[in-house]
Amino acid sequence: MHEPGDELRGDRPLKPLLGKARALRDAKSVTALLGELHRQKIWALFDVSAEQDFKDATRYLTYLDQNGLGLPDRDYYVKDDEKSKELRGKYLPHLERTLVLAGTPKAQAKAAAEDVMSIETELAKISKTRVQRRDPHGLYNPVTKTEIAALSPLVGWDAYLKAVGLAGTEQLVITSKPFFEGTSKLIESVPM
Repeated sequence: MHEPGDELRGDRPLKPLLGKARALRDAKSVTALLGELHRQKIWALFDVSAEQDFKDATRYLTYLDQNGLGLPDRDYYVKDDEKSKELRGKYLPHLERTLVLAGTPKAQAKAAAEDVMSIETELAKISKTRVQRRDPHGLYNPVTKTEIAALSPLVGWDAYLKAVGLAGTEQLVITSKPFFEGTSKLIESVPM
């Protein structure tokens, strides 16, 4: 890391991505932004990786996994104990400060932070628990490109796979069918 150089650049490297995020208008533009973010290893909604096939160690497959949470785990969003509530109470002002640093006007940052928290909470609700993620059989859900398009139709999978350099990919492994169904519903329900 080159900290002095990073300090001099400030938020300039983020401005193009933030501008594209602010310009979202429909599911097609969400897919384009996802592709760009994922090429830069910014895992909005989900992540993509090449992993050894759980059932055939001689080959690698493309895996899609739940992601998109700012807090370490889904439980931070959904547990109702005092410690979890306190942590969420600290996370919200952190989001607000981060948004201001990224160029959101201070007057709009609080509402924007609440929007981020709301979206992350909805992602958490459709995410697998830590216990569910320990089951390798439950994480191994091979699907074709056609099948994932049926599960999550608001993500333009052909365009997404092309954007991340995987245009010829026909088979994928997803870690959770309900998660990918839910991401499509989330894209549909959240105002751009």
